[in-house]
Amino acid sequence: MRPIGITGWELGGGATWLRYGAPSHSFTPSALASPRFATGGTRMLSGGFSTPTDGVTTATQTADVSSSATAIDHGWAVAALSAYLGGNLAYTDAMSARADFLDAGGAVLGQIVLGPVTPADRHNVTTLLRRQGSDTVPAGTRGIRVTLTSIDADKTCSGAVADSVKLTLRVTPPPTGEPDPGTTPPPPPPPPAKAFGARTRVTVAPLRTRIGARDAVRVRIRNGNDFVVRARLRATGTVRAGGRVEPAPLRSRRLRLLPLARRDVALVLPAALRADLRRRHRVRLVVAADLRDPAANSRRVTKHITVRLEDSR
Repeated sequence: MRPIGITGWELGGGATWLRYGAPSHSFTPSALASPRFATGGTRMLSGGFSTPTDGVTTATQTADVSSSATAIDHGWAVAALSAYLGGNLAYTDAMSARADFLDAGGAVLGQIVLGPVTPADRHNVTTLLRRQGSDTVPAGTRGIRVTLTSIDADKTCSGAVADSVKLTLRVTPPPTGEPDPGTTPPPPPPPPAKAFGARTRVTVAPLRTRIGARDAVRVRIRNGNDFVVRARLRATGTVRAGGRVEPAPLRSRRLRLLPLARRDVALVLPAALRADLRRRHRVRLVVAADLRDPAANSRRVTKHITVRLEDSR
């Protein structure tokens, strides 16, 4: 007996279709009963002639789900399989349904199995019973293969039947805070810029307070912060001449102070201050460091320094 094909399904062994109400009526659900099995149609799957295949016949169909790969791999996809499975009278011929989750290479990653429906389940009545199951689709799944399998007890002609086989794939919304399937998640917000605390943790101090007549005044700046500080170093002295006191600015310097580091800077005295140093054996300087942290906060650190001529007594 050559089985009749069913569109969309690959048949194995003698699996074929059978009309509702086909003779004998004791072995086939009636046409009037068809709407109870969610179809109202005229045909169902039958296990069919099974002798050449040792009592086992099948019908198989594979669905491509690669378009939902992002949702599947994030664990947001759930597959559901349902089918009406049955048989006739007290015969133990049984039909089962199975959904295999396949990766791109065809390896099975998981399964949903329905049935079989036994004569005890049917109370030895010729009918079909609905079975259903669902599961989260395993990550890496790219295809779902549905297989209906008939097991014929006497290995001649199976009385097992199936109808209304349905496979659905449902993608749930991602949990709050997670990106929608198929979208690139936004980058995390940048950390807040570091800033000065109650103290600047930047200090200015002279390396020596006695210098030669031609020497520069050397100061050391320490940055006690764990971030870079931008600084502009200014210094101003006073010159006494003709009974007057006049300011004498030194050249300013722009500095980049590395975290937890120190830097030495030479302040060159202008000619007027150097002459005052020789004449009075000392000069007074006001050194100011205008500071800026990564958060754009500005602070100023000021140091008063008296420098004496080295050979003065």
